[in-house]
Amino acid sequence: MNIIFTEKTKDEMEAKLKEIPEGFVKERVLLRFKAVEHYSNGKTFLDIGKILDVIPNTVYDWIKKYEKGGVEALIFKNTKGMKLNIPKNIDRKNKQNQHHYPPASKRIRREIEEKCMAGVDYSKH
Repeated sequence: MNIIFTEKTKDEMEAKLKEIPEGFVKERVLLRFKAVEHYSNGKTFLDIGKILDVIPNTVYDWIKKYEKGGVEALIFKNTKGMKLNIPKNIDRKNKQNQHHYPPASKRIRREIEEKCMAGVDYSKH
């Protein structure tokens, strides 16, 4: 895999970032862009994984996506997620039935955001 990171590539990435609203999704896209930049500078998947605090296999997947589809392929597509299997007799709008949803999912997501994204500044290249 040989990737050349040029000013044109950087400009294209910055233009795409401007289209994405601030938040968790933008941070994920920034990680992917940074991975490509580090890889083009000769860093290994393991090195990039340590720098960005992600699994090296994830870095490999991002690089493969970039090779196949360019910058556009790295844009995080926010999926709807897994459909919950809630019994039909449960009122989905009734807050008393909240225990049927995974109780820790919001807490876990908040902890991940705080832990992984705290103090991360991608504005410097």
